This record gives sequence, C-alpha cells and structure tokens, in this order.
Amino acid sequence: LMGFIAGLSMSSVSRLKHTFSKLDKQTKQTIETLQALLNPSMSFKAYRSVLQHVGLPVLPYLGTYLTDLTFMEEGNPDFILSKKGNIRLINVEKRELVHRVLLDVKNYQDNPYKIPEVEPIHTFLT
Repeated sequence: LMGFIAGLSMSSVSRLKHTFSKLDKQTKQTIETLQALLNPSMSFKAYRSVLQHVGLPVLPYLGTYLTDLTFMEEGNPDFILSKKGNIRLINVEKRELVHRVLLDVKNYQDNPYKIPEVEPIHTFLT
C-alpha cells in the first residue's frame, strides 16, 4: 500500500493531470483517503491509529518501525550516570522502548494468514 501511494506521489505520475481528471469520483476519493491515511506527518499518526484497531493478521509497513528504532537508538544514550554521577548504568528505559517496538513486530509475525493451498501453485512455490 505504501509503495502504491509513493508511486502515485512521484512527480512523473502526479503531473498526469489529464489522466487523473478521467478517474471517476469514487476512485479519486479512495486515493485521497489512502494518501491521508499514509500521511507521514506526526510520525504516521493516522496510520498507527488504524493499525491498532484492525484485526489480525495484518502486514504492517515496516518502515515506521525501522524509523522508530533508528530514533530510539540515536536519540537515547546507551548508558546513564547514577544519581551520584559516579557510576555508569545501562539505560533500561531505552531498552524498554526498543522492546515494545520489537514486541509489536513479533505480534504481527505470530498471526499467520490462513491461505488455502492451491495446486500446482503450492508445489511450484515450495
């Protein structure tokens, strides 16, 4: 889904004004809804909200999780000083933040899709 919206947002595609004007109203509205859902403002707030309320299984956009992990890693020190300032301690809060993100991803992985096996496609893919 993110790839689809990214493709529509490319300058070479978005300049096709005459082509987009030929789309029916419902298709335009669907595209606008998807663009609003995947708007990167406020760290994909709309997307994250919908993702929390959708039933499993789901295939989330991993870019949001990778961005979160990057900011957690770069924005938080690995060690903090004790209150007395003489002992370096492991920053447990940073580890808890990373743990929550990894737990979310694992939750999505643990809920498989129930796709029926179709021959000969199943044999070809395995």
